[in-house]
Amino acid sequence: MTPEEEARLGAARSVSPEAHEAYLMGRYAFNKRTEAGLKQALQYYQRAIDLDPGYAAAHAAMASTYNVMQFYAGFSPTIVFPLAREAGQRALQLDDSLAEAHAALARVAAFTTGNGRAPIASSNGPSSFTRTTRASITPTAVTWLPLAASMKPSRA
Repeated sequence: MTPEEEARLGAARSVSPEAHEAYLMGRYAFNKRTEAGLKQALQYYQRAIDLDPGYAAAHAAMASTYNVMQFYAGFSPTIVFPLAREAGQRALQLDDSLAEAHAALARVAAFTTGNGRAPIASSNGPSSFTRTTRASITPTAVTWLPLAASMKPSRA
């Protein structure tokens, strides 16, 4: 284990069991990939956040859920992408290492830049697509990695 990995494990915060249970129920509902399941997932994630506002994974999961609501529930991207961005940014404020939050923000960027391409880098350093490959990988994050690999740097 690298010193960086050891430091990250040592800095891991505890989560209330009730918040974690709500988060897991949200994951279950999310994986149904139906409008009802996604709405239920958002309710569970919100419950987890209400119980533990610092639970970064719940914020990241909420961002991922908003991202897929366009496809599975027919919601307008003008409604769900700002919500996904807000939840993803909050997750990264709490834990900058969450791959799912980086992937969610990268997906928002890919679909809101006007050219369908996510920026690979900016003056602030690597983009969320690039950071996703360096952070803790989750199944939801992996879903968007092929899209990241196909992206060409945008010229801002």
